[in-house]
Amino acid sequence: MNEPTTAESPLEIVKEAAGSSASDAFSILGNETRLAILVALWDELEPFAEDPTKYWVGSAIPFSELRRRVGVRDPGQFHYHIDKLVGRFVRKTDDGFELNTAGKQVVRTVIATVGFDEQSTEPTEIDDPCPFCGAPTVVSYHNFRLHQFCTECEGAFSFDEHTKGLIVSWKSFPALLSHGTAEGMYYASLREAAHKYALRYEGVCARCSGPITRSPHICEAHENHDGPSCPNSSRRFEFAGRFVCDLYKEGNICSVLKAVLVPHHRVIVEFLVPHGVLPEVPYLTEVPSLETEVSVISMDPKRVRVTLGVEDDELDLLVDEDINVVEAAH
Repeated sequence: MNEPTTAESPLEIVKEAAGSSASDAFSILGNETRLAILVALWDELEPFAEDPTKYWVGSAIPFSELRRRVGVRDPGQFHYHIDKLVGRFVRKTDDGFELNTAGKQVVRTVIATVGFDEQSTEPTEIDDPCPFCGAPTVVSYHNFRLHQFCTECEGAFSFDEHTKGLIVSWKSFPALLSHGTAEGMYYASLREAAHKYALRYEGVCARCSGPITRSPHICEAHENHDGPSCPNSSRRFEFAGRFVCDLYKEGNICSVLKAVLVPHHRVIVEFLVPHGVLPEVPYLTEVPSLETEVSVISMDPKRVRVTLGVEDDELDLLVDEDINVVEAAH
C-alpha cells in the first residue's frame, strides 16, 4: 500500500487492497440518498408478482415515483445521484429503474447479516448425539456462526476455553435464526455446509463463484489420536483439508473425512445402500452406524487413507496431497 498524501482520499489510499473498480463502487455507495434509492428499489422487488413465468416483472420504478419514495425534492439533484448508481448497481429500463445483480447483492448482504434484531441464541440441546462419545449436544448461534458442542467430551476442536467441546462451527448469516428452532437452525446449517464443501472441493467458492485452492495439512507432531484435541494443532484429527478463496478472502478447514465424504457422496451411497443405510447428507451425524478410520500413509508425497466400515464391509479411499481420491477399493 502506498504512503498517503494530503491530496488523496482515504479510499484512494487503500484502493490497492480491493482494486480500483471496487474502490470506486465503495465511493459511490458512500451517500445516504444513493443508499435510500437502493433500499426503495429493493422494496419493490417481488419475484413472480405479476407474471408467474417471469422472475422480476414489474420491479422497475419510474423516475418521479422513485424520487417521491426517497424524499428528494430537487429533480436535478436526484438525477445526479441515480446516474451515479446506473451501471454499477442500478439498471435503467423503459419502465424506470431497478436493481441489477450487484445492487441486489448489496442490499441482500446487509439485510441477511445485520438486518435482524436477534444476532445470537443460547445453547440448546438437539437430538443429535456427539459422534465421538455419544453424549447429548447443544447448538448456539453467535458471531455469524452456528456452533455445536458436546456436553461431556472435548469435541473435535479446542482452540481456547470458549471452544471446549466444539464439534463443528459453520458460517451462516443471522437469517438462519428465521428457522425458529435450534433443530431447524442446525439442519439448515448442516445442509448449507454440505453444499458449500461440495463446491469448494470442485474448486468453486460458495460465496462468490471464484476459484478455490485446496491443500492438506497434516499435524506432524500429532497427539491424542483417539482423545481430546491435539495441543499442537488444536484439533482431534491429524489430517485437515484447507480451502481458500483469495478473491473473497475466506478460508475453511475440515477433517479429511468431511472433505472426502461430501464430494464423493455417490460413491459413499453406493457403498452404504446395500446395508440399508441412506444418508440424507454425507456427514457422520447422519450415518451413526458408519465406522471410520483415517490414517496417514506417507508425508512425502502426502497420502492419507480413509476407511469406511458398515457391518463386515469396508471401503478404502486413498487421498493425495490435493485432497483427491486417487484410489477406491471396496
